[in-house]
Amino acid sequence: MPVLLAQQGQRTIVAGMRRAGIHRVLLLNAYQTKGSSQIVVSSVHQVRIYLKDTFYRFFFFFISDQDTHPPSSSPLTSYSSHAGTTNVGGDDATGINTSCDATLCNVNEFVSSNSCLPCPAGSSREAGDDASASDTSCTPIVCGVNERVLSNTCVSCLPGTTHAGGDLASGSNTECSRTICGENEYVSSNSCLPCPVGSTNAAGDDASLVDTTCDATLCPSNQRVESNTCVDCPAGTTNAAGDDSSGPNTSCDPLLCAANEFVSSNTCSDCPAGTTNSQGDDASSSDTTCDPILCGVNERVLSNTCVSCPAGTTNTAGDNASRVNTECTSIECGVNEYVLNNACTPCPAGSTSSGGQDASSEDTSCIATLCPSNQKVSGNACVPCEAGTTNVGGDNASGPNTVCDATLCDANEFVSSNVCTDCPAGTSNESGDDASGVDTSCTPIVCGVNERVLSNTCVSCLPGTTHAGGDLASGSNTECSSTICEQNQYVSSNTCLPCPAGSTNDSGGDASGSDTSCIATLCPSNQKVVSNTCVECSPGKNIS
Repeated sequence: MPVLLAQQGQRTIVAGMRRAGIHRVLLLNAYQTKGSSQIVVSSVHQVRIYLKDTFYRFFFFFISDQDTHPPSSSPLTSYSSHAGTTNVGGDDATGINTSCDATLCNVNEFVSSNSCLPCPAGSSREAGDDASASDTSCTPIVCGVNERVLSNTCVSCLPGTTHAGGDLASGSNTECSRTICGENEYVSSNSCLPCPVGSTNAAGDDASLVDTTCDATLCPSNQRVESNTCVDCPAGTTNAAGDDSSGPNTSCDPLLCAANEFVSSNTCSDCPAGTTNSQGDDASSSDTTCDPILCGVNERVLSNTCVSCPAGTTNTAGDNASRVNTECTSIECGVNEYVLNNACTPCPAGSTSSGGQDASSEDTSCIATLCPSNQKVSGNACVPCEAGTTNVGGDNASGPNTVCDATLCDANEFVSSNVCTDCPAGTSNESGDDASGVDTSCTPIVCGVNERVLSNTCVSCLPGTTHAGGDLASGSNTECSSTICEQNQYVSSNTCLPCPAGSTNDSGGDASGSDTSCIATLCPSNQKVVSNTCVECSPGKNIS
């Protein structure tokens, strides 16, 4: 149920809470219930009023749970106010004239068409604009240094970021820039701080992110830490890289020279060519020297270095490598030696050499012993071939054993005491008898048909003669018989041939003699030739 807080004349005022000396009242459409002095609110209009030189602000949060429509009896009349003015209900219309109060706008409100409206986001205005007067406007809010715009509000930049002032909060959102630390700075609680002495850091750490650290400066080799600074080691001393210059002072170690080094002005220097020195000379102490190198057996000096003699040469020990170059002497091979990979090597069995060859030169060879004909190699020596065998000359006695070849007899030879011997006259033998084997013999030659024996050889009968086969060529000479032509044959090239048609010849022509001829047949009277034959003429006809 509403509470009537105050009444003044014909006005009924319902009050709320106060803030900043300015108060707000409600313009009420109200009525009075019968038998009660209280006002029942039927509608609410929030307005401002000026009362006793003080602004009051009132809020009314609920209405009566009674009938919200005024009854027909005892109504209170409400008049509309002028634009930009307000009046609470309750003026007595039977009384004198009353007036409406100007509506004064709150902080961050401006007048538009006689209404107090909220300033646009990102703008502001002081309180007191008169809504009954002309329109007013809000002023854009300008963000300060290290502020940015977020949803039309100026908010502080995040730690580790910055921004120049002047952003208008009425505009779009803006961003702060990240603070980037410079060289030799690190991030601590979103601030860039100088690196501690003896440490460094590359530029670029982002102060808006997590804390960072600087890296200790590590001294390079041959430096030490002195008052958080890397300084060079004293002459003749050394130090490994890695001393932390952010820590306490460090020291360098004496430099001990390596093998074949000596001390010169606190520096380890290489020994002069051809000299040597053991390791351990202290470079921080006085100067030292190196000792000459003496070459060993079969070594010589080359560019102040002891080098092995070239293959095939030799030298005594003691050459001084710190002096001029020396030379080795060539090795000379002896008799029956040859050069192999610059070494004197005995000749292989079956070969010889006269000696005197230079072992420092190219490889040489021994001269192989070559066996003469009818000798073979046995145990790198030349030995005669076995009876009945032969061998051509030239077998290399330095090589593997060789063999002689069995002597194979030619045709018409036979073996006699491991020798190929000609067959006796009139006998023969096939080739291939092995002279290294047992004795063989020849076979008598039997002459064929139309052959005769002449000086133990079967020879063909002379043209125009014949002979039966079977004569033994190993016997005495034999003869062939002449061929005698038959009747009506003639001799041509020692052959009996039939006479040509129409001719004849007597028998007895000797085919081994000269050629003969047949005699033409002459027809008698009253005959004619038909197919090389004399035939009788037809009756009543004579030959013409």
